[in-house]
Amino acid sequence: MSLAPLSLESGSLLFREGEAAASAFLILDGTVELTRTGPHGPLLVASLSKGDIAGEAGLLKNATHTVSAVAVGAVTVQELDRAALRDHLAEDPDTIRVSSDCSYPPGFKGGRR
Repeated sequence: MSLAPLSLESGSLLFREGEAAASAFLILDGTVELTRTGPHGPLLVASLSKGDIAGEAGLLKNATHTVSAVAVGAVTVQELDRAALRDHLAEDPDTIRVSSDCSYPPGFKGGRR
């Protein structure tokens, strides 16, 4: 089921690395940064914007999030449970541009946050 849209302030955490994936988030407006804990602090993995989905891989795999997702500026998201996410992807499979629970590609050094 799709829940009501959520308005978030800058710095708000959508989910934390290592937490069980209970929801995914369709970004309706704003920017969300995905970070992973690195040896010298957070590493920027990706920056998501309108139309992207954060947290989908963990939710579909019934796993934990491998990244944290933080609002950069004001952000509006649509929280999705597993059924709503599957429905959304069936209607528009191109919405997944970057997997929010992605692994680093071989040789990726990441960017310090």
